[in-house]
Amino acid sequence: MYNELKLKPSKLVQELVLDKEEKVVNLSMEMIPQLDADHIFLTVDTGAEEQAKELLESSLWKNLPAVKNTNVHQVNFERWMKSGPIADSSKIDDVLAVLAP
Repeated sequence: MYNELKLKPSKLVQELVLDKEEKVVNLSMEMIPQLDADHIFLTVDTGAEEQAKELLESSLWKNLPAVKNTNVHQVNFERWMKSGPIADSSKIDDVLAVLAP
């Protein structure tokens, strides 16, 4: 999506995801302060609600720039964890709805 929408990834996303061509990366709590993105698109898998709650209530999370600027956007887990033309188009629609309303 970064290429298609001409967006600049945060350094952490570039290093952990794009440079390694990963699709999904689990972040430890220690890595959270490195997430310096302007916007965060958050998915929560069924069964991971308690982990998400712990993250969202942590001071590490609350001190992120995107969180402080209310730029965290919860998106549909099922759509965002799939790939293909329809899923990718849906993700792009979600991003554009936030960045270019």
